[in-house]
Amino acid sequence: MASKGTASQLIPFTIDDPRLVDILFENNVRTTRLAVRPVIEIQRQHGYPIEFRCYVFGPQEVAVSNYYAQMHLPESFRQTAQQAGALAVQLQPHVGTGFTADFRLAPNGHLIFLEGGPPWGQGSHPCCFDPDKLKPGRIVLGPEEGALTR
Repeated sequence: MASKGTASQLIPFTIDDPRLVDILFENNVRTTRLAVRPVIEIQRQHGYPIEFRCYVFGPQEVAVSNYYAQMHLPESFRQTAQQAGALAVQLQPHVGTGFTADFRLAPNGHLIFLEGGPPWGQGSHPCCFDPDKLKPGRIVLGPEEGALTR
């Protein structure tokens, strides 16, 4: 997806994804849960999916980034980013700790939960944030100065 690809073909499910293996080793947890969802089309901007990563630090503490540091989303997507953050904090009581939650924008305008992952500082990428400025309450729609764009 980072190269403007599509998910129009079904991809067989495997658990040997290198990112998953890295996260499992880095966090050294005894068990984890996996959930599989159907592949659906999503809205795009400049060829990239419109996706938000939400960094949930605790109850009502969330920062939100455009997932793709390869492009900027227009200011008109700020409200959608806020909505993604609000959805992510609703998951916090079920998780009980910090985590990340990724949401994509469907063609009908609804945000769809894509996946959850480790919290900031424990294996998640800062996306468009400068890692030193990734704090609750912030929203970035494009890579800010100091973001890890490579």
